[in-house]
Amino acid sequence: MGSEPPEIVIIGDDGVPDEPRPPRAPRPGPRRWAALLIGGALIFALGIAVGTHLDRPGDSSDGTALSTPPTLQTALRTSSSVVTPSTTLPESESQGVTAELGTIARPSDPTATSTAPGFWTIDTDCPTGAVPLANITGATPLTGGPNLRLVAGPRASVITVPGSSVRPVLQEATSADHYIQQVLPGGRGVLALAAPCPSAADTSTIEILPDADGFGTVTHTVKVPATAHLLGLVAGGTGTWVSTLADRSVGADSPSVQLIPADGTGKSVTLPPGFWPVAGFKDLIVGTFAPRSQASEQPGSIVQVYSLTKGGIVDQLGMPAGQFLVSGSSVIWQPVCSGRCEIHRYDIVSGTDRVIDEGFNVPGGSMSQWIAVSPDANRIVMLVASGPPPADSVYFTLAVGDVATGRLSPAYGIEMLWPQASAVFSPDGVWLFVGVPTSEGSRVLAYDGQMRGPYEVATMPGIGNGFVPLAVLP
Repeated sequence: MGSEPPEIVIIGDDGVPDEPRPPRAPRPGPRRWAALLIGGALIFALGIAVGTHLDRPGDSSDGTALSTPPTLQTALRTSSSVVTPSTTLPESESQGVTAELGTIARPSDPTATSTAPGFWTIDTDCPTGAVPLANITGATPLTGGPNLRLVAGPRASVITVPGSSVRPVLQEATSADHYIQQVLPGGRGVLALAAPCPSAADTSTIEILPDADGFGTVTHTVKVPATAHLLGLVAGGTGTWVSTLADRSVGADSPSVQLIPADGTGKSVTLPPGFWPVAGFKDLIVGTFAPRSQASEQPGSIVQVYSLTKGGIVDQLGMPAGQFLVSGSSVIWQPVCSGRCEIHRYDIVSGTDRVIDEGFNVPGGSMSQWIAVSPDANRIVMLVASGPPPADSVYFTLAVGDVATGRLSPAYGIEMLWPQASAVFSPDGVWLFVGVPTSEGSRVLAYDGQMRGPYEVATMPGIGNGFVPLAVLP
């Protein structure tokens, strides 16, 4: 049973708390707590958002537990049910892949083991067990594309596009059990979170900064208690943080997350009980209120805004969000509903909210799993399923929804038994880059503005903990 969760207190502009608001519960799902609290949750990851234990299709729970990276960002930001009818690919693009999995070619990796028709699994580099590998078909070399650099993979390799030259940041001389758990844009470059697989001890952050020679790095030691659970990076605001959960908080009705400065200096911040951080903007942090004691009473996530300056919650959405993503000062979100759901844009600073689209017409009217949003918040990447459960007959693909037109475009050529992928857009929002684990290693592919692809960008050795960290280097 546990104790009653705390009241939600909103701090007004005058610094005086408003009348307490009753707490609201997240959507059903004990798996959220497994993802958040077991084995250094959300370090897999999410993400974003988003733990190392992702949920299999067919289960019901809070969103991102059913999707991408094991970061807190992803673990808290997406909706639960990913159930859509299968869609047959055009013959010219299917490369022998059918909606029923029957003819997908298996990877030749002899160390992999078959778990479903057309899919194989392989042990991760971290001691977290085996993960299903993505199946890639029809990929061609990327000979053009935007001029940019990506940071990707378990060694935070810097990839130059076009050209696909790869330079790892985390060298092989580093302790064998250290891998890049997450990368996020932060400050003038990209921040990478490096930690050993089994614990949060010896955690460090690496700033990857552009310079005249391509890039430079600055490494910081982050003092994370050995008994703490490492959640992930929180970036986007005036500060960048490593979020952790004290061991004593695991299993508590309303656990408190602690933010540790990512550069290893300054004071830590303890967030209100039940508040899980997702992303920052200026001195504000967007997150969700999720008391464990109410985890089965109401669907959706209560989105809240925490002020570092005022030291408390300053705003929250008026209704539960089925899924949401943060882009700058905007929260792009959908309410909990069935079928086609309207899309909202909530302004973090002004507190205003408006409907920006009627929602995407996903085949069958079911909800999808959002995993990334373009810089202008007009294009949303989502995971969709080939059909309803049982889990052993479902695979996942990617699609991109255009908020301006309402059009939903499939990303052909990538199929996953496990809904685990990373995605980022080019700064202009045109090109899409996707990272997935394969039998060859951590693989990055690209799609152009018309969703033509996949184009081969780079493949890096190893798959770390089963998730491919991915970010654009400014």
